[in-house]
Amino acid sequence: MLTCVLAACFFSLTIHSAWIPATEASANWCAVDGDCPALEMQFLQKASSLQPVQPSVLQSKIASETNQEALPELMPLARSLVSEDPEAAAEHLVRYYGARRVASANSSSSCVQTVGVELSRADGEYKTPLDKYTLYFVKDSRKWAGLLSRDFAAKASDAAFRDLIQTGTNASWQGWMDFHDGLTPTLNPFGLNFTHLRNDKVPVQLFHGLSAFDGAWGIGIRFNIPNTSRTLEFDGIDTQKMNALSPEDQEYLSQMQALPTAFGCRNLSVKVMDDDALATLWKKSTYFVERTYQREAYEFAVAALGLEKLTAPYALPPDFECTAALWSRFPGPAKYFQFHLVSTPSWPAKGAALYHRYIGEVRNLESGCFDHYLYDSLILWSEESLDPFVRRLQQLETPFLARKLQGVFSLIFSFPMAPAIVIDIRGIMLSAVDAEEFDPCLETKCRESVR
Repeated sequence: MLTCVLAACFFSLTIHSAWIPATEASANWCAVDGDCPALEMQFLQKASSLQPVQPSVLQSKIASETNQEALPELMPLARSLVSEDPEAAAEHLVRYYGARRVASANSSSSCVQTVGVELSRADGEYKTPLDKYTLYFVKDSRKWAGLLSRDFAAKASDAAFRDLIQTGTNASWQGWMDFHDGLTPTLNPFGLNFTHLRNDKVPVQLFHGLSAFDGAWGIGIRFNIPNTSRTLEFDGIDTQKMNALSPEDQEYLSQMQALPTAFGCRNLSVKVMDDDALATLWKKSTYFVERTYQREAYEFAVAALGLEKLTAPYALPPDFECTAALWSRFPGPAKYFQFHLVSTPSWPAKGAALYHRYIGEVRNLESGCFDHYLYDSLILWSEESLDPFVRRLQQLETPFLARKLQGVFSLIFSFPMAPAIVIDIRGIMLSAVDAEEFDPCLETKCRESVR
């Protein structure tokens, strides 16, 4: 058992023995009841004049990356999401999608509420942490969240998803609501409980395509996780070769709203080299980025995390009405885990731009301040020292936080051109910088106001 640090919260991750360290281990943002609180409206009026986050000389720094030291291989461990109702968010995944509760080690603090769940492979195989999908919902009222209410994004996402399903329109859907992780068919059909889904009339989003499971034409689903701003995707849950769903399940899903037509721009004949659809349960992490900064965010991901570039099944440069996607993957044992950066005109890019900019305005890593939205992170593990990542971030002139708790170090940073993308790299070795002991009860105010 490895006790990990979720930046400012505590919980435990059950990890295969190979991963146990040697030492102790124009959009309507306020689409809720048709009303916007005063602070939300104040921000929206001001946000339209905000300048895009500028990465300064980042591009030239990335260009010289080939002359830098190699980075240790990373392994994705878990996903962390902010939620004002962690219990409800967790229960949704337990009731409808076969998740099970996992123990949380946050009992030592009364300042942070953490509720964890995990999804496991149907075949029971466990070789790496990617054979499970571990998700933690975190509520922390002491960390700086800016002028908007802490749950503004979750409320807007929940309302927009309902509107998308019920009316078939995406007028209130924003690009940043397309942040999602993807799971492979090794989860299904044994983990899903569509009886509850049908009886409770829970909406999901349907998509069609060739299943990674058996190469046959099939369906997958994407759904929002209530009380968060994120969605989750299951691929290939029912195909022409594998009729895993009952007629009642199939009828219910057939009534669901399908993904926008931009998804059809995908070239299904393009395959990822050296890929195995059934190798892992947790397959990918996807982020929506303003198209202007998509390429730069892609190069930053490769440079900061040591990722390998992949050929995505989308045309480059993209047609105006088509999805633009840039794919990469982690090297080494995590090579089947992909990192996707997408943009599409089907969902208003302005919403994604404003969302990233607002998070950027809240954030102030240069001052050492831990803000509320840093909990929305992808948690990675390094078996080697974190020092090379420190030097790489310094070379890229990217601010970061170095924290420690219970013998585990954590490097936390966000993408300069897309601040809503947060990375939390953990390990047990760090000497390049001094790590501050994390105080979960510390109240932070990173800025006097939104600039």
